[in-house]
Amino acid sequence: MADILNLALPYFSLIFIGFACGKLRKLPEQGLAWMNFFLLYVSLPALLFGITSKTPFEELNNPPFLIATTCGTALAFFLALGAGRLIGGISFRDATLAGLAGGYGNIGYMGPGLALAVLGTKASAPTALIFCCDSIFLFSVVPLLIALTDHSDHHWLHALGLLVKQIALNPLIMSACAGALAAAFHFHPPIAIDNTLSFLQNAAAPMALFVLGVTVALRPFGRVPWEVPAVVAVKLLIHPLIVFARCALQLILLEQGRPDEARIEFDRLAEGGFRLVQRDWNWIPSMFVLADVCADLGDSENAEILYRLLCPYASRNAMLGNVHTYGSVAFALGRLASVLGRQDDVEAHFETALAANRHIRAAVWLGHTQHEFARALVLRNEAGARARAGELIASARQTANALGLVRLRHKLESLEVEGRRATAAGLIEGVAALEAQSPPIVGARVEAGSIEGVVASAMARAQDLGAQATFQGMITIMFSDIEDSSSLYENLGDLRAHELIRVHNEIIRHQVTAHRGVEVKAFGDSFMVAFPSARRAALCAIATQRSFAAYCESHPDQPLRIRMGLHVGEAINESADYFGKAVILAARIAALAQGGQILVSSTFHDLTASAGDLRFASIGDKRLKGLAGIYNIYEVSW
Repeated sequence: MADILNLALPYFSLIFIGFACGKLRKLPEQGLAWMNFFLLYVSLPALLFGITSKTPFEELNNPPFLIATTCGTALAFFLALGAGRLIGGISFRDATLAGLAGGYGNIGYMGPGLALAVLGTKASAPTALIFCCDSIFLFSVVPLLIALTDHSDHHWLHALGLLVKQIALNPLIMSACAGALAAAFHFHPPIAIDNTLSFLQNAAAPMALFVLGVTVALRPFGRVPWEVPAVVAVKLLIHPLIVFARCALQLILLEQGRPDEARIEFDRLAEGGFRLVQRDWNWIPSMFVLADVCADLGDSENAEILYRLLCPYASRNAMLGNVHTYGSVAFALGRLASVLGRQDDVEAHFETALAANRHIRAAVWLGHTQHEFARALVLRNEAGARARAGELIASARQTANALGLVRLRHKLESLEVEGRRATAAGLIEGVAALEAQSPPIVGARVEAGSIEGVVASAMARAQDLGAQATFQGMITIMFSDIEDSSSLYENLGDLRAHELIRVHNEIIRHQVTAHRGVEVKAFGDSFMVAFPSARRAALCAIATQRSFAAYCESHPDQPLRIRMGLHVGEAINESADYFGKAVILAARIAALAQGGQILVSSTFHDLTASAGDLRFASIGDKRLKGLAGIYNIYEVSW
C-alpha cells in the first residue's frame, strides 16, 4: 500500500494544488488557453516524440499489438458515445466528445510516468504504442464525426479537405510519426535539442495535472449529467477489461473443456514473447492469467518465457484495476515452476504465495494456492510431502465449503483422482489388496496416500461411527467406483474426465444423503459408505444405479458404468478386528462386480431377502483372493 501511495500521491497532489489555486486566486480564465496550448502543441508532442524515438523500431513494428490496442480503444470510444446518446440524451456532437472522454486513457498525464515506475523500462515500447495508437485513432475519428454533424454551407469536399488537414497537422500525430521515423533511422538529435525536449516532456504531466485541477475549480458542475457516470465507468472499468478479456478468454475455454480452442488463443498471444499483451495497468493480471492457462496446457516452452517475465514481480499482488485481486504473483510463478520441473522453486514460490495471500486476506486465492501446492507435493510421492499435502487439502476444502467455491471443490476432487492414478490403485483395489489374515491395525502410523493409509483412514473414520447410536449392532458397508475409470482419461482427456467424475461424485453423495448413509471415505471416484440398515443400503445402491442409467441415456457420449459391493458386519465398538475383515470382504465383492452390477454377500442376502421387496439372483460360489473358503455371492436386480 505504501508503494502505491508513493507512486500515485504526487499525481493527485498536483491536481489538488491546481484546484486549490483556482479556488483561492480568482485569476482570469483566459490564462488556461495558453496553458492548454503549451500542453497540446509543445509539451505533449515532445513527450510522445521522446518515448517513440527512444524505443527500438522492431518493438514499435508490432501489428498484432497495434490492432489489439486500437480495437480496445475504439470499442471503449463507441460505448461511451452510445452511453452519452442513450443515457444522457445529448446531441451526436456532444456524444462524440463523451466518447473521447471515455476512450482516451490517462496516457498523456499519468499513464507513461506510472507505467514506467511500476513496470520498469520494459514498459516503454507498449506505452509508446498505446500513446501513438490512441492519439492517432481518437484525433482522427473525433474530428471526422464532428465534421459530419456540421451543417454549414461548405461543400463536402471542402469539409473533407479541412478534416484531412486537421488530422495531418495534429501535433500529437505528427510527433508520433516523427518519433517512429527517428527510431527507424536511428536518428539522435543534438544534445542541446535533446535536453530541450527533455525539459518540455518533463513539464507535460505536471502542467496537465495542474491545469486539470484549475479547470475543475473554475468550471464546477452545476449538476452531474446522467451520462458522466456511464462515461467514467467505460473509462475506468470497461476499457481495461476489454484489453484483459483476451487473456481471460483462454481460461474460460479451458474451464468449459475446450483446450484446443484455448491453445489457439494462447498461441496467438504468445507470439513474439507475449508482445501483444499491453504493458499497462492490466499487464500483471493479464500475465497472471496467461501463466495459469500455460500451466493448465503444460506448455514448458512458453512457461519459461512467462516465468522470466513475471519473476521480477514475485513480491507483488496481481490487481485487475481496483476491481479484483488474483492474490500473490508468486502463485503463478509456482505453477510455472512446476511445469518446468523446478521443485525447489515450486515450494519456495508457493510458500511465498501462502504467506502473502494470508496477509492480504485473499481467502479465495489462498485456497487455490493450497490446492496447487498440495498437487505439487502429491506428485512428489514422498511420505513427508504427502502429509503436508493432506493438511493443505483439508484447509482448502474448508475454504471451498465455507465460501461456496465450486471451482475449487472440483479441483480438489480432481486432485484425489490424480493421486489415485499416481498410486495406480483405487480405494476398492487398495483395500482388496490387503491380506485378510493381517488387517490393518487401527491407530498404527502409516504413510498418507499409500494403500495402507487409505485403509487406516477409513478404519479410523469407521471407529468414530461406533459412537453414534444409529450404528449399534450390525453395520452395512458399501463400496462403489467407476468401471475402468482410467480409460476415461484416454478417451475424453483430463478436463472432460475430471468433469465426468465430478458429476459421478455428486450423484453418489446425493443418494447417500437421501438414504441416510455416512460417507466413510472417498478417493477419486471410489466411495466407502456405511449404513445402519442393510435394506436402506440396498435401496441406495438401486437408486444410484438408476440415476446413472438415466444420466447415460441423456448423455450417450459420456458412459458411466458403476460397480458396487455390499456386506454386513458387526458394529465397530464390539469388534474392530471383525469390522476390518468386513471392510475387506465388501471391497473384494465390489472388485468382483462388473459395471452396472450390485453384488452382495450371502449374509446380506439372508438379512434382506425375507421382506420380499428386493430381488436377488445367485451368481454362484466364488473364491475371493486372500480369503479362505468359498463365498456365495448374489446380484441385486434393479
